[in-house]
Amino acid sequence: MSFNIRCGDVGVQTAESRYTLVSDTIFKGAPDSVGIQEATTEWMETLDKELTSYAWVGVGRDDGKSSGEIMAILWNRKQVSCERMETFWLSPTPDQVSLGWDAGYKRTATWGEFTVLATKQKFFYLNTHVDNEGNLARVQSIALIKEKIKELNRTLHEFGGYIIGRMGLPYREKGIHIVSVAIDAPQDKISALAGKVGKIDGISVKTAYSNVVT
Repeated sequence: MSFNIRCGDVGVQTAESRYTLVSDTIFKGAPDSVGIQEATTEWMETLDKELTSYAWVGVGRDDGKSSGEIMAILWNRKQVSCERMETFWLSPTPDQVSLGWDAGYKRTATWGEFTVLATKQKFFYLNTHVDNEGNLARVQSIALIKEKIKELNRTLHEFGGYIIGRMGLPYREKGIHIVSVAIDAPQDKISALAGKVGKIDGISVKTAYSNVVT
């Protein structure tokens, strides 16, 4: 499901008057994942309270934490698990709070990798809301999104035979996302993977080793 909930008032309808309508629509539809556009912190706090089976990830576009619209992804924790996620800005500096090209507003994209609990099937969900004023910004934003996904997938695919598990955790208070990747590999392979992932914009890497005697 993808849902532009409109952050402010719409005609005679206030945002507050639509809280129940939006949460009921998601509850009745019961999607495994939902992309929310034009969310605010107040909107997400309300949905978090009303939709208790769902978790969510996303940051405010104006400060990387809670200020400004949030490109949020919700997922039903009873149906799917979130393995990894990222929010980046649609601009030439995607790892920084920034305005892109000729855009009228700061814009972000949030993506996550999910696993269906019942079947172990994996899928990606990317949520964005490109600018409504800048023609160049719209074109460049889509190109950036395609390249960001390709870049991380190329790196993880290269080392796919060594990866035994992944887990993602949003740390909203700090505006970051923590992704843990468990690898069973020689030290040189682990170092190579850490080095390549660490070169991707917006990602920093910490590595811990453990020797297992079998």
